Amino acid sequence: MSSALLAEKPHPTTPIDARARLYPETRFGDFTRRDGTWAFYSRVNALVAANFRVLDYGCGIGSHIRALGPYLQSVQTMRGKVAEVIGADIEGSADTNPFIDRFVRIDGYALAVESASIDLCICDWGVEHFDDPARFVGECHRALRPGGYLCIRTPNRLHYSSLGASILPFEYHQAVRRWLGQFHTDDDVFPTHYRCNTRGTLRRTLERSGFDARVWSHRGDSHLVGAGWLPGLLGEVVEWLSPPLLWHELHAFAQKRA
Repeated sequence: MSSALLAEKPHPTTPIDARARLYPETRFGDFTRRDGTWAFYSRVNALVAANFRVLDYGCGIGSHIRALGPYLQSVQTMRGKVAEVIGADIEGSADTNPFIDRFVRIDGYALAVESASIDLCICDWGVEHFDDPARFVGECHRALRPGGYLCIRTPNRLHYSSLGASILPFEYHQAVRRWLGQFHTDDDVFPTHYRCNTRGTLRRTLERSGFDARVWSHRGDSHLVGAGWLPGLLGEVVEWLSPPLLWHELHAFAQKRA
């Protein structure tokens, strides 16, 4: 990956003192000990090979990667590690994503890629937006070769942030994200449905479509740290007290049956 891409990190919006006070380990690598990006993409990196064709389903414009520190950017970026990274999105503006090799448009849920031509598919923070997640899983199954991998990270609908997003009208979502110091641009905010966002529902959907799947919860950092020290501390207490059933992130790794 080029140093130019690593340099494209926007100014952080999270108050530095609040994050550093809650997570002092961030001074050593700029990520927390429970960082979900590190946990998810470390496992993705363990699966990829240099000859893989990787599909990023819902790739966006790349702002989610640019917002990371250099090390996490290197962990999340697949371009340069594999033969080809194909980015797919419903928005044509995603063809400007600098972390993909080429772009294809998602039509409904369909992809303009040949059947059994993809080695690994990533869908990072996408399933929560799908009104028919079974169609998404079915299309990934078609595109993947036998033995290929589908790697999904998505919010748990039982987490307080997802419950709040379900209640709050969509037109206010971006304002709340800005208050929380989150990095999403207007091009990266879409309505949420949470139709496949519990461990059991996600696992059953994958297995019904022809995958062997494992799904687990990941406890992330406080969702309120971007609003300051006291809200961040409150969010951290909630995370510590919550059982795994309520943890924020769902990580799903599935393999297409031969």
